Amino acid sequence: MIIEQLVKQWLDSDPHLQDWPVTLTVPPNRPTRFITIERTGGTQGRYSATPLITLQIWAENRSEAAYTAGTVSIRMLEMTALADIADTQVESVTNLPFPGPPPHARYQVLVQVTQAAQ
Repeated sequence: MIIEQLVKQWLDSDPHLQDWPVTLTVPPNRPTRFITIERTGGTQGRYSATPLITLQIWAENRSEAAYTAGTVSIRMLEMTALADIADTQVESVTNLPFPGPPPHARYQVLVQVTQAAQ
């Protein structure tokens, strides 16, 4: 399975994020709150892969974005409960407001995932 789809399913299953649409792209008509997932780097070996995943939390205000970034970070660390995920590491959590137009509160979470090679 493609890592972005796996992360989407993982976040979609969290009851704390039930009011947060999780997408692989920014919707054309940006809703007030949503989360995007994108693989932005990493390595691929014969037996394992270490994709770098960028999650962006778009919210109504900075406080809501920051709080939800914390929830997403914890949820990503728990991903080791899945059979083919050996480890996850949150590399950074950053305030990254979208300048617009229109401006939008946004936090970014970078996560390194270690998984069995596909």
